[in-house]
Order: sequence, then structure tokens, then C-alpha cells
Amino acid sequence: MSSKYFKNLNYSLGDEDSSIEYNILEHNQNHILGIAGSGGRILPLLARNPKKLTCVDILDEQLFLTEMRCAAIKLLDYEKYRAFLGYPPVVMLPLERRLIFNELQLSEKAKSYLEKVFEKAEWTEIIYLGQFEKTLIKLSKINRLVTGKRGQMLFNNNNLNDQIKYLKNHFPRRRWNLVLRLLGNTSVLNSLLYKGDFPKKNIPGSHFENFRRIFDQIFYQMDVNKSFFAQLCFFGKLINASANPIEVDQEVFDSAKLGLKNCTVSYINGDIMKVIQKSEFKSIDFISLSDVPSFMTQDTEVNYMQLVKPYLTDSGKVVVRGNLRVTRPIIEGYEEISDSYQKLFMQESTQLWNINVYKQKLPIC
Repeated sequence: MSSKYFKNLNYSLGDEDSSIEYNILEHNQNHILGIAGSGGRILPLLARNPKKLTCVDILDEQLFLTEMRCAAIKLLDYEKYRAFLGYPPVVMLPLERRLIFNELQLSEKAKSYLEKVFEKAEWTEIIYLGQFEKTLIKLSKINRLVTGKRGQMLFNNNNLNDQIKYLKNHFPRRRWNLVLRLLGNTSVLNSLLYKGDFPKKNIPGSHFENFRRIFDQIFYQMDVNKSFFAQLCFFGKLINASANPIEVDQEVFDSAKLGLKNCTVSYINGDIMKVIQKSEFKSIDFISLSDVPSFMTQDTEVNYMQLVKPYLTDSGKVVVRGNLRVTRPIIEGYEEISDSYQKLFMQESTQLWNINVYKQKLPIC
């Protein structure tokens, strides 16, 4: 896997709706392992009360942010936690955020790095400070310039039927297509987001056609106000609590806070495939790989499911995501159970992902 892209804080809110992994993961598992990302994709897993959670990332900075989220859950109540990170509706003043940060029990390296991030941003909301989020904020400015108030009024409808009527009768479709052509421009995405490491597309259709499909799925099958990705693209921020991701659902937060008391959490910097294959990892119940396989070299991309197989428990599960590149690994010894979750996938609030779920087959006696 190339490391060009993986530099600095790439995600602070994230580009995945972790309700998928949350609903696939069973309660009370012994050991789960996943890509840390912003940490927001890890915390819902804690709500399932695992005994051990291993957070892996090739970037220390993402691990620091994940560590901060866990420390904040321990210290804060629901309202303070949500406001501390920057989720609506409550706005936290910079001074209060700084005072709370100083109370968090963090490793020395995490505290030093994150303090610099906050100070540079004048202690504003950290969920908007990742490179991915900054990219969407830039694109939202162009979107607002091109589609104007008629574009933003899509978010004023009371239900899905009214939303669809608005799309058919009032939404500035031609102007929106101009925005999609910019979003679907490989050189623009490569320059702004992937820094030369854009995965080679292997799914049908042009970049424009695929982004049009992604947004049409959001527009026509869910309330756009429940999509943090859509709100970032149109407003450059979350404009209401309806779009808040599952990490700040109160039931999930309360369960994660309780789960954290009973869970051993570890943070490992490295390539997740190499981490999994360490000798001590012999009984993993659940692996959340995110879209890491999209960045793998050809041999590993084909064989990664076989490489993790010896380290999974019987009936252990692996969840894999892919955006414009979808991997097709050898799955001998596994059952693909993705079809069981299609209704869940339809409500994934970003619609950026093709998601595959694999379950290790029980040995035949």
C-alpha cells in the first residue's frame, strides 16, 4: 500500500456512515479490529460491548484523534461530548473547548499533536479540520455559487415525497450537473483529496456518472437532512442535528460509554494486514477494513481475505468498502452475506460505498 496519501490529519468527521458496521457487529464479541480513521467509525463498535478493541491506522494523527474521542467519552456527558467535537445543535465556545481538552487523559504524543491542531484552528470544531472535510467545504462554496438558494432549498422539505417533488420541479439540475462534473474530475479529486494516490477506478461508468448515481441515491431514497455528506457538500457544515452521525446518537453514545469501561482499547500504527498477521492475533471476531483494500497492491488485493482467514474465529466477519474501486478477493472458505444487509446499505447516509460483508464458514465436522 502506498503511503503518499496518508499524511497529516485526513479525516476528522469521516466519509463513512458507521451504522453499517454497528448493525452488523454482534454484542459481546471477544476481539474486534478496525481502521481507526477519525475515531467516529470506531466508537459505535464500542457500543456493542466487545472485550477488546484494536484500532489500527497507518497515520499516528488518526490514532491520536481516535484516542481523544475515547477519552472524551469517558469524561463527558452526551451533550458536552457532542458540543466538544462540534456537532449541532449546541455551540461550544473556544475557551470551554480548550478547558475540556486540558482535562482529557491523553498520551503525551496525542495531547501535544492535537493541542497544536486546536490552537492553529483557534479551538474551533475539530470535525471540520481534516483534509477530506476541508475539501468538501471548498467544494460547497463552489456548489453554493453555482446552484444558489434553489440548491439549498432541497433541505427545506418535510418528507421524502415533497423532496422528490422538489427535485423534479424546482431543483437546478443543469447547474447541479456542472458541480458534479467538477466533483467527477479526476485531476481535481486527485489534487484536492488524494494527493496523487487516487485508486484506479474499476467500476462501470464515468466519474461524473458515478457521482450522479451516488447523489441520486441520496436525493431519491432518503431524507437529505439525515446525510452529513450531503450537508457538507451544500453548506460546508452540518446545519442541523438530523445529519449527525451515529457516534452522537444518544443511545449509541450511552452504550459506548458503558462499553468502554469493560473494553481494552489499543492503538497500533501500521499496515492493517501486517498488524492482523501478528502472532498474538489468533481469534478476531470482526474486522472493519474500510476501503483499505482499494489501495493494496495487486497480489494482496486478490488474497487479503485468505491472509486474514487464519486469524478469524469460526464465523468471524469482515466488512470491506470500496468507492470507485471495488476489490474482488478470493473468498474460498467464506460466505458472502452482503445481500442480507441491502436495506441497511440503502440508508447509508453517504452512498459513497459499495459494501461487502464476508463471514467465515464453520468447519464441516
